[in-house]
Amino acid sequence: MVPLGAWFGAMFVIVAAPRLGKRKCFFIANGILCVGSALSLVPNIPTICVGRFLYGIGAMGMMAALVPKTIEETAPTRLKGSFGTMSQSNLNMGVLVAYSLFYIQPDTEEELAEGNQWQIVFMVPILFATVQTFVLLFVMPYDSLKFMKDKGMTKEYEYLVGRIYQDKEAALIYLAESSKIKTT
Repeated sequence: MVPLGAWFGAMFVIVAAPRLGKRKCFFIANGILCVGSALSLVPNIPTICVGRFLYGIGAMGMMAALVPKTIEETAPTRLKGSFGTMSQSNLNMGVLVAYSLFYIQPDTEEELAEGNQWQIVFMVPILFATVQTFVLLFVMPYDSLKFMKDKGMTKEYEYLVGRIYQDKEAALIYLAESSKIKTT
């Protein structure tokens, strides 16, 4: 169910991100991810399947499409490679942690009936989505540079370029180069 949901999530981002912006898409993805993970906590197979489908939309599809594009459109040129590498390393670390959590899962029906350890795997994504939502609200209150430029948000665009490129000269070079680039 997760891969099917991931496909729908990625297709949604292709359509929604240019219209809504990546920041709003991150909020939508986090909301869908939390609902999907919460539904996966219900010990009922059809509900878990719906939850895993929604989780696939939010976590695997939308996030996998949003993160690299956000890095490409926002990170200073000299840091894009490092940020891309860090993003992929974190993704793989998340997969490793998820697989590791399955080692604490019950092995028999009796162990399953005695405890709720299996639900830990589905609770962890809710924690990460909540942290990311707070970061988007309070640490990164702007969308990507490309989105702001495309939408004519000139003041916000210039302010964010100044924040990203702390060096005034580098900011001016970026602004000059970006004015030559045709955006769609």
